[in-house]
Amino acid sequence: MSKRDPFGGLIAKIAVPRLTLQIVGGSGACFILGLAQPAFLDSLPLVPALVLQGEVWRLFTFLFYPLDLHPVFAFFVYYFFYVMGTALEQEWGDARYTRYILLSVSATVAAAFAFPGLPATNEFIVSSIFLAFAYSYPEFVVYLFFVIPLKIKYLAYVSWGFLGLTLIVGPLPLKAQLLAGLTGFAVFFLPEIVARKGRPRTAQTETEPEPGPREAFHICGACGRSDLTDPSLEYRVCSACGGEYCLDHLKTHPHPGADAAPTLTA
Repeated sequence: MSKRDPFGGLIAKIAVPRLTLQIVGGSGACFILGLAQPAFLDSLPLVPALVLQGEVWRLFTFLFYPLDLHPVFAFFVYYFFYVMGTALEQEWGDARYTRYILLSVSATVAAAFAFPGLPATNEFIVSSIFLAFAYSYPEFVVYLFFVIPLKIKYLAYVSWGFLGLTLIVGPLPLKAQLLAGLTGFAVFFLPEIVARKGRPRTAQTETEPEPGPREAFHICGACGRSDLTDPSLEYRVCSACGGEYCLDHLKTHPHPGADAAPTLTA
C-alpha cells in the first residue's frame, strides 16, 4: 500500500476498471444530448431539494456533467482529461484511482446537502484530478493555444490561485463544494507535501546518493568509439554477425567465415 493511500487496506476491494474512460464516455454522451436538447443538462447537477423530491439519479449524474460546453474546445478538454486520468490509473492501479475519485464524490454529495443553495457538478472533482496529475508529473509539457510549450506545474500554480480566490470571495456553498472536490487530493497528497516541506535540506542531500558516471549505450566493435566519446557517430547492427559498429566500420570490419559482406539492419 502506498504511503499516500491511507484507505488501501480498508476498502481495497473497491476498484472500477477503466474509470476514466467511463467518465469520459458518460460525460461525452451527456454533452451530445445537451447539444440536441439543452434542457437535458438541467437534470444532471446535484440539487439536494430535488433529490429529496425523488430525483435520486442526481446523486450520480452530476459526475457526468459535460466537462466543457463549447462545441469546439470540448474535444480537447475530453482528450486532455482522458490523458490525465489514464496516466494516474496506470501509475496507481484501478483500486487506488477509484478511491481517489470516490472520496471527492462522497465529500461533494455531503457538502451539497450540508450547504445547499448552489447545484453541484463535477467541476472541482475534475480540478482535483488535474492537480493530482500535475503533482505526479510536474514536468509534463502542454501546448498552450496549441503553440506555446508550458510545463503543467505552472498551469497548476494558476489553478491553485483561482481556487484560492474562490475560497476568499465565493459564496459559502461554492466554498464547501470546492473543499469537498479536493478531498481526494488532500487525503492522498497533503501528508506527503507537509512532510516534504518539513524535511531539512541537509538531511535530504546526505541521504541521496550521487549519480554515477553514465555508461555508453552504443560501442563500435571495431574501433571502440561510443556515443560518449563521439556523440555524432551513428551505429548499426550487422545482420551477419550481430555485432554493433559505427557506420565507418559497418561494412569493413573483419568478418571471418562470412560469404557476403555485412548487411545493414536498423
